[in-house]
Amino acid sequence: MEIFKSIFEILTTPNEGVSNIICAPLVVFEPLIIMLIFTNIFNIYSTKKQKTLYVISISILAIISRFIIPNPYGTFLNIITVLLLTKYIFNISVFKSIFAPIIPSIMTVILENIVFKILLLIFHISYEDVIYIPIYKFTALLSIYITELLIYYLLKHLKINIRLLDSMDKKNKVLLFSSFFF
Repeated sequence: MEIFKSIFEILTTPNEGVSNIICAPLVVFEPLIIMLIFTNIFNIYSTKKQKTLYVISISILAIISRFIIPNPYGTFLNIITVLLLTKYIFNISVFKSIFAPIIPSIMTVILENIVFKILLLIFHISYEDVIYIPIYKFTALLSIYITELLIYYLLKHLKINIRLLDSMDKKNKVLLFSSFFF
């Protein structure tokens, strides 16, 4: 019985290290779901080898940038590398490689806000508790990934994809790109 008490105490006490260790296996799910969404939305054909290479590469990159490289540098490295890996693994245009990971990432940020607000309201906890208490962080991340997966299946079932980027001329692509980022 003492073991269960110790485990419960570990899971419910603020500890960033334990929280990161418990949530580390979930690092594989985010790139997998993002890849599924953008290959569906942008109608990108990909082989099983490309998908596996992408998920493994991004997962390793996420672990390195989270645990080894300091935060602002790790985030910057992560963004640049994701864009390059998307471009070269899936052999797509520069324009698609920029928008492919960004659109699902925007969806992830919106879902994070919604899930965090729900957790804050239900459990009457602070934002820091969700980040540092392992059980709350794991619950939040799992909720986000399950919701994203459900959105992916909905998009796939409804056959929603963007073909607009394929038929745009260079001038309109530059205009869209500049208005999106500036």
